[in-house]
Order: sequence, then C-alpha cells, then structure tokens
Amino acid sequence: MRQIWNRISRMARATFNEVTALESSERIIRSDDDELRRIIEELTEPKAGRRDEKKPPADAKRDNKNDELLRKAAAVLGIATDASPESITAAYRRKIMQVHPDRVTGQSKEFQESARQKTIELNDAYKLFRDVKGF
Repeated sequence: MRQIWNRISRMARATFNEVTALESSERIIRSDDDELRRIIEELTEPKAGRRDEKKPPADAKRDNKNDELLRKAAAVLGIATDASPESITAAYRRKIMQVHPDRVTGQSKEFQESARQKTIELNDAYKLFRDVKGF
C-alpha cells in the first residue's frame, strides 16, 4: 500500500516540479494525503464490509417473482419450498437419475429429447435452490 502512495507522490512531485516550484507541489501533496489514503483504504477493504453499508431497498415485486420462481423450482423437484439442503439434494439426485441423457440412450428420440429438456429444468431448479439457500 505504501509503495502505491510513494509512486503517486513521486509522480505528482515530478509533474509539479516542471510547472511550478517544489513548495507548491509539496503543499498540494500534503493536503491530498488524507484523501488519497482514505480512497486507497476503501478500495482495499473487503467487499463484505461494504455490502452492509449499501443495502438496496426491498422491492415487493421482485420478492413476489422470486417466491414464484422458488415455488416452480420446488414443483419441478417435487419438494416443499422450505426443504432442507439435504432433502433438496436427495430429490434432485433421485429425479436426475430417472431422466439423465446417459440413462435413456436406448429409448426413442422423442423420449431422449424430453429427457434432455427435463434435465435442463432440474439443473435450473437445483441451481436456484442452491443460490437461495446458499449451499
């Protein structure tokens, strides 16, 4: 961090030495010292710390849409929306074993295509639950 600050200071000094006297550049550098350090610290702090500072306002329409998506995903997996991560994973594995493209290779082309579509739906539903539940 200090190396970045030193480099910025040297660049500022060199620029101001060419244009004005050394005293004016030192005065400007000293006055901006605190501001630059604050900016550098803000950029280097973890994002998790900043997330709490800026919370977006709750949007009722977005929440309703998320609830609807969650209900649809639960219906695809055949579980409740408040299911535990273990039961979600178990339901996903149970359903995917029935329709996975590698398991339906001997079936008709129409059945294979519907199995492929069902696999995509199951993967999307499982991904949604993983994102929402955080597992």
